Amino acid sequence: MRENVGVKFNRDYKAIVSDLAEAILTIEDGYEAFEMTAEDWRLLSGTERLEFMRTFADDLFYGLGQSPSIPVGSGKIEYVAANHIIKIHDGDNVVHIVQLI
Repeated sequence: MRENVGVKFNRDYKAIVSDLAEAILTIEDGYEAFEMTAEDWRLLSGTERLEFMRTFADDLFYGLGQSPSIPVGSGKIEYVAANHIIKIHDGDNVVHIVQLI
């Protein structure tokens, strides 16, 4: 089991970040984490949006080692250490689970 600043994982790190980025894209106003407007976000291509989220997912992964819950737009990202998962909420509902092992 590897540990990255408090978050334990055993899957390939790039795969975790990729899964996390794609999950964050489903938070309707997740672009607010970049202080963008909805219009600015709409003007980006799908590839550009994914690259923004991959970079953000990498930062979030480190942040979850310090704080187990981080708000993202109207949603939140939550590290559940006991289950080795990261939950992505789009508000009140869990919409994705990223497995860490």
